[in-house]
Amino acid sequence: MRIKAVLIFLSLISIIFLSGCASEPPPTGHPSNEASHIPNSKTTTTTNFVTVTVTNYVTAPAPINDLQTRNGLSLRDAQDKALKLAPGMTQDEVISLLGKPDETSADTYGTQTARPWNGITWYYRWDSEPSDANILSMSQRHHKNLSIIFEKGLGAWVVNSWGWSGF
Repeated sequence: MRIKAVLIFLSLISIIFLSGCASEPPPTGHPSNEASHIPNSKTTTTTNFVTVTVTNYVTAPAPINDLQTRNGLSLRDAQDKALKLAPGMTQDEVISLLGKPDETSADTYGTQTARPWNGITWYYRWDSEPSDANILSMSQRHHKNLSIIFEKGLGAWVVNSWGWSGF
């Protein structure tokens, strides 16, 4: 009789333990081209002490290469087109290559040198925006940037340098 009671007790513990394991989120790892899912779980308890977990899955952000700027330029296309950037290109040439920037700023460069110079920076941004910002942590969102710095050339602003960040 004692063995039967122990077996019933262990069975009940196993059910409770296994129902708790079912609520664990699936491993996400590093971003990949496969869709990853993050659970939004609600837990309810029934009167017989068995925990039931109901999980609604929300699709995570698009794969990183499918992200787009505000003007529709995909990260994949920008990486290919940026290979054609060259010092001395005009702003019009950059617009024909990459489209208009998402943001711009002006700054003074070379302030620690004998010849500081004024420059304009164009920013192209690829940020994932999930449908439910409370579900995805900052580490699961993608923030990739291309910055292009222009200097005043002979009559026009021309590319001085550029760089990627967020990789």
